[in-house]
Amino acid sequence: MTRKIFTFAFFLIATTVTVIMYWFLYDQPLIGIDDSNIYFVYAKNLIEGHGLVYNPGGENVEGFTSMFWLLIISGFYAISENYEMMLMAFTGLLIAFTLYKTASLLDLMNDARRIISPTSFFLPGALFLVPGYIDWTVITLMETGLWSVLIILFTTTISFAVLMDNLHGFRFVYAILSALMIVTRPESLLWAPVFIVFLVVMALLKEYNIRSAIKLVLPGIILSAVTLIGLTIFRLQYFGYPLPNTYYAKVSSDTLYNIFQGVRYFIRACIKLPFLFVVSCGVGYSGLTLLRKALASYRQSGRLVFSTNERVQLLLTGVSLISLLIPVVTGGDHFHMARFYQPYFPIYLATALNITFWQTTAGLNLSIPDRTPTYVWMSLVLFFLYTTPKIPLHDYIDVKSPIAHEFRLAELGRENGESLNTMFENVEKPGVGVSAAGGFAYGYTGETVDLMGLNNIAMAHAVADKKGIKNHAAFDIPTFFTLNPEIFHGYKKLSFFIVNDSLPPLLEDSGLKSFTFANNMYKGLLDDRKFVESYFPVIITYKDLKYTTYMRKDYIQYLQKEGFEIEIRPSERRKHLMSEFYGAFNE
Repeated sequence: MTRKIFTFAFFLIATTVTVIMYWFLYDQPLIGIDDSNIYFVYAKNLIEGHGLVYNPGGENVEGFTSMFWLLIISGFYAISENYEMMLMAFTGLLIAFTLYKTASLLDLMNDARRIISPTSFFLPGALFLVPGYIDWTVITLMETGLWSVLIILFTTTISFAVLMDNLHGFRFVYAILSALMIVTRPESLLWAPVFIVFLVVMALLKEYNIRSAIKLVLPGIILSAVTLIGLTIFRLQYFGYPLPNTYYAKVSSDTLYNIFQGVRYFIRACIKLPFLFVVSCGVGYSGLTLLRKALASYRQSGRLVFSTNERVQLLLTGVSLISLLIPVVTGGDHFHMARFYQPYFPIYLATALNITFWQTTAGLNLSIPDRTPTYVWMSLVLFFLYTTPKIPLHDYIDVKSPIAHEFRLAELGRENGESLNTMFENVEKPGVGVSAAGGFAYGYTGETVDLMGLNNIAMAHAVADKKGIKNHAAFDIPTFFTLNPEIFHGYKKLSFFIVNDSLPPLLEDSGLKSFTFANNMYKGLLDDRKFVESYFPVIITYKDLKYTTYMRKDYIQYLQKEGFEIEIRPSERRKHLMSEFYGAFNE
């Protein structure tokens, strides 16, 4: 027991120090990234009595991916105004515990007896130096950490049960974990059955009969089914759809297109994170080794024969392979540092660090003696992992994190929203169409229109075949004019509060790359004749605030009557597109 306490303390201290280090290097972000702020919007509205809505009084929409994560955030929001910091501490504690469980599994498989074994030393070192794991599981305040915890706990629980020859002793734990997965992410619709299949395979390889195997998984099947049915009924009754609105806003109906995008995602992830490529090769080699062992044993005895350690390796390899394939099938993601692969890195490392398997089954001479020199050369390996990719720790002076802009986007959104509250405090607040829908909606008390569809049912369902900029392909021009927000805040570079009379250039008259990206995201809206006729680039002055954006013509006239000073900004591109109309209005 004393050894376990000291080992857990090591992982808790290591995780805490690492989180604090990255937190400082990222300029102390306290509010997560923009997508996590979407959760905060729903938590705030829920606790304040508005229900699960994006806009108070608006439609019921499930613009968040994880129902379980939302409920956790809502609990923290209800008890403290410092809920973001509490959330970060809570997730960090969970990550420390799951890494401890992973290390304990490795120690058991490798018969390591030190308080801090070589593999226990290497595990957090690799995870904390390879870019992204702590970033995505803790600091971003997304549900990635919770999902990682559930996957790791499920995998390690089955593994411990196999090693202790006590699969049936944990059958209710499996059931609870399955149910929690169902309410955490949509991928659980695949993962819950996958783990049930793994449990059956583990039981049959131990020469349990079919009846015993069914008895093992029956609690999990029942509780998962009840949870899924209950959640689906709730979604249909409350939101009108069986899946989160984020699914309809992001995933294309074209399967081949998704796979093509997913393959690109995996390749880019391996280029940016060479360690992912290394562990993927290790997982693939482990799978081939187990396949050869299975074929050899079947030829010799007519049945599959695996040792206890090999059965655990089979589980680790299977979980790793499926986790590598899912983003390929679903089309990947647009975030940096391989967000979709980060939750599974502890499993990848556990697969690679099962030294007993590599020695006895693969026939490799990888003996890791439990002596001090081992820690020295492992430190050299960690240093190599540190220097291979370009990661935040290299650029700590300039805080050049690959996702630093995601934190800043949330801050800018909140600042813009709160400034608009002040600007429009004495008039009817306009509806504001945005692409970054988290921080802005959290700060703004008027209606926020999510033009990317995550939090807008009409936009999410407007087109089924979503092709274009990844996770930003739901926009539809006819739907935009149906929603008809008074302000097109749009792409983040289109709208600014002007400070010290420093007027940013109009994006439509700026460089081709910036304009092309924004116009592609909005499917050519900036060149659309109806948009050019209806929305004008303006500078709005009210008291000491100056704001530049695109505003609907009738709302411009309304604000002018209310005493706002409004200037139509000149635009070379618009004069070329509609010189007679634009010129007449400007006069």
